[in-house]
Amino acid sequence: MTEHPALAGDIRQQIRDSIAHLEHVLPGQAPIRDFVHHNTLHGYQHLGFREAIAAAQRTSGQRGYLPLARFRAYFSDGRIEREDLVAVLEEERDLEPNQVLLDRPDGEPLRRRDVYLAALLYPLSPVTPAQLAWEVGERAALERLQADLDPDARARLLASAAVSGHQGEQAAVADLADACLAVLGLTHVTLHPEELTGLSEPAP
Repeated sequence: MTEHPALAGDIRQQIRDSIAHLEHVLPGQAPIRDFVHHNTLHGYQHLGFREAIAAAQRTSGQRGYLPLARFRAYFSDGRIEREDLVAVLEEERDLEPNQVLLDRPDGEPLRRRDVYLAALLYPLSPVTPAQLAWEVGERAALERLQADLDPDARARLLASAAVSGHQGEQAAVADLADACLAVLGLTHVTLHPEELTGLSEPAP
């Protein structure tokens, strides 16, 4: 808060001025369970709805949407369906959801919306080299598909791998891993546990 030189000696007046300023952006009513006439975003009516939600969160720290984990749980429970997500993505023309990224052997191309859906449905995050080595060695990450993989996606991946001569889940996953390494120009190296010391990323 910027202090007014003329009011430096009157802390009460400074508080009144600050409250008067906050009245422009903070709602005049506390959060409620049910809809009423009062617009808690009245101070942001000059913005679009999503922009207003974001601005209000930056100012007050209050979230306008549920956390992503809750939405993913609703999807798992069937309260949100894949068709719902696709319909919303189709409305966002700026995202170019139907742009084809690559053609697949099974004839169904990979589109931008498929990538967006994967990011929405799964908590994608980077792993440290040590964690990757543990996932590969202890959880067979390069031998089997994740248990929570969408059944349709699993079937398409296995069918596509079979067309290329890779029969079974283990062969399909190994082929997928090799393809990823080839595209990224990387080589997979199996490290001894003693070599993993110091490979973790430093804390921010």
